[in-house]
Amino acid sequence: MKLHNVNVDVIRETIDRGKDEASTIRFPLNVSGRWQAEEGKPQFTGKKNHLRNVSPSCFWQDRQI
Repeated sequence: MKLHNVNVDVIRETIDRGKDEASTIRFPLNVSGRWQAEEGKPQFTGKKNHLRNVSPSCFWQDRQI
């Protein structure tokens, strides 16, 4: 079943797997970055390092009020 393009059955399977063995759904993550105060720029830019042989990914975040 999909809800808003999310495979709900897979989410439920992941939850059940985590109840049996939490280490199967925990992923170590390092986040580094910097805050910015410039108008028109994201408030925070950073890099996520997934510590399970996954390439780092960059992200930016704005707080919407």
